[in-house]
Amino acid sequence: MRKKVCVFISVVIALAMLLTGCNVSDKGSAGSNNKGNTTTAGSETAAGNTSQSDSNLNAPGTLPVVKNKVTLSIMLPQVGTALGDVKENLQTKEIEEKTNIHIEWQEVPTDYLNQVSIIFASGDMPDMVFSGAGGDVRMSKTLISQLGAQGLIIPLNDLIENHAFHFKKVMEELPELRKFMTNPDGNIYSLPSIDDGPHIQFQQKMWINTTWLKNLGLDMPKTTDEFYQVLVAFRDNDPNQNGKKDEIPLSTVKSGSAVELDGFLMNPFILTPSGVNGYGKTWIDDQGKIVYSPIQPGYKEGLKYLHKLYAEGLIYKESFTQDMKTQQNLNESGDAPVIGAFPAMRPGYANNLTASNRWHQYDSLLPLEGPSGQRITDNNLYLKYNPNFVVITSNCKYPEVAMQFIDYFYSEEGTVRSVLGREGIDYKYAEAGQKGFDGSQAKYVQIPVDTTLPENQNVSWGQAFPTYRPVSFYKSIVYPENPYDPNVDPMVGRMTLFFRTSMALSEYAQKPESVLPDMFFSADDISTMSRLKTSIESFVNESIVKFITGYSDIDAEWDNYLKQLKSLGIDEYLGILQNAYDAQFK
Repeated sequence: MRKKVCVFISVVIALAMLLTGCNVSDKGSAGSNNKGNTTTAGSETAAGNTSQSDSNLNAPGTLPVVKNKVTLSIMLPQVGTALGDVKENLQTKEIEEKTNIHIEWQEVPTDYLNQVSIIFASGDMPDMVFSGAGGDVRMSKTLISQLGAQGLIIPLNDLIENHAFHFKKVMEELPELRKFMTNPDGNIYSLPSIDDGPHIQFQQKMWINTTWLKNLGLDMPKTTDEFYQVLVAFRDNDPNQNGKKDEIPLSTVKSGSAVELDGFLMNPFILTPSGVNGYGKTWIDDQGKIVYSPIQPGYKEGLKYLHKLYAEGLIYKESFTQDMKTQQNLNESGDAPVIGAFPAMRPGYANNLTASNRWHQYDSLLPLEGPSGQRITDNNLYLKYNPNFVVITSNCKYPEVAMQFIDYFYSEEGTVRSVLGREGIDYKYAEAGQKGFDGSQAKYVQIPVDTTLPENQNVSWGQAFPTYRPVSFYKSIVYPENPYDPNVDPMVGRMTLFFRTSMALSEYAQKPESVLPDMFFSADDISTMSRLKTSIESFVNESIVKFITGYSDIDAEWDNYLKQLKSLGIDEYLGILQNAYDAQFK
C-alpha cells in the first residue's frame, strides 16, 4: 500500500509541476529524515493527549507559546545564501527563545517536491512541512487535496479557530482568503504566506530610456502610435549621442518575468495576462466565461502591430533567443546604453544595478492606449497569497503547539523580524514627520548594512517562513523621494522604483472578478491539462515568433493557426478550466 501511495503522490507532484511550469533541479538529496515526534522537556505527555497539550500552552497570541519546552520538527527547502544554515541562523535562535520551542530542522538542498513525495509516502513525516516562496518548491492545491484525503496532513479549521490569534485577524482583513484556502471537502489543510506588495500584482512593465526622450525632446508615449513614433526616433536620431548608429529601439529576452512582447504591448489590443497563474494567457469575461487571448481577434491585431515594429527594424532580432545576462551585457558594455525600451518586471533585465548607474536612465510607462481606447494591465491578484506554504502532518503529536508557533509569524512583530531584520541594525522606527510611500506618517526606516561582513550574514529568515505583508506594510516604510539619487543604495532605489511604478499601474488594473484564481483539480484533470498545455503553449509560442518576424503571414495563416489549436485540444483545455471555475467560484 505504501508503495502505491508513493507512486500516486509522485505522479501528482510531477503533473502539477508540468502544469505550473516549475523547473526543479534534479541534483542533490534530502536532508536527514528525522521522524516527526514532538516531545516536551520536563513533562512527558502521552501522544495525542489534547488536554495535557493544552495545559502546557499559553494563550494564543502570547509568548512564549508553551510553559515547558517542546521540540517540533520542520522540513523546508534550502532557500539560498540569504538564509544560510537555518540551524545557526540568528533569528532561529531568537525564535526558539521567544516561543520556548526547539526545532529539529530537515533542510532539503534540491529536488524539493520529489523529496516531499518520498517523505509522505514513507510515513516518516516531520511535524510540519514548509514550501518556501518560490514556485518551484511550492506544493500545488491538488497535491494538498490528495494529502488531506489520504490523512497524511490534518485539517486546520478548528486549530485556526482556537489557536490562531494573529492569522484569524488576517482572515478578517482578507475575507476572500477563507474561500481561497478551503478544499472542496470543506477543510483547510494549508496556510499561506501573504505578500500584497504592488510589485507582485502588477508585473507587466515597459521600461523606457527617459534620457533618450529628453535628448530628443520627446514626451512619454501614451498610445501605441506614439510609442511607434518614439521607437522610430530612437532608431534614427542617435539618442545616446555617441555618434554611432548602435541604438536598439526595443529589446527583450526569451524568458523571465513579464518579458513577453505579447504582454504589455498586446494589452492595448486585448488583455493578455502573463499566465503566472499556471493557466496560460487566460481571464474571465463579464459573463463568467474563460477567455484565451491568443485566439481572439484583438490578439490578431496586436500581432500585426508587433510585426510592423519588427519589419521596420524597431525590435532587436535577437530578442527571441538572448537571455537576461546577454541583454545586460549588451546595454552595459559600450560607451553608452544602447537599448531604448524593454518589457520586464524590473529594470535589472537590461541593467546591472551594481556595476553602473545606467539603470537611472529608465522609467516605466503607463499602459498604452490602443486603437479602441483601451488602457489596461494584468492583475496577478492571487499571487499575494503564496498558497500551500505550510502544512501540519498527521505525525504531529501536538498540533495546537504547532499552530500557535506558526501563528506568530503572521504578527507584525514576526513579519518585521523576518523581512526587515534586526531593530537598530537593519531598520529603526521612523521619527515624527518622516513619510511613508503614500505620504502618511511612516513607521519603519531601513538601514543600509554591509552584507559582506560575517555579522550581517544569516541573521534573518526572509521569505523562508510565512509572513503577512499587506499593502499598508509597504506604505509604512520610508523610501527615498528620488530612487535615482547616487547616495541611495541601488537595491533600495530599485525597490522604490518597483513600488512607485507598480502603484501607478494599479490604476489601470483588470477588474478583480476577471482574474482567474488558483483552483483545485482532480488527478485525471491535471494529467489531461498538463498534456494539452504543453502542446498548446509550444505551438502558440512558435507561432508568435513566426507572425512577428513575418515568417508566417498573419492574415493568410490565421485561420489555419486557429484550426491547429483546435486540433491540439484548446477547447478541451478551456473546458476543464471552466468546469473547475464554475464549481469552485460561481
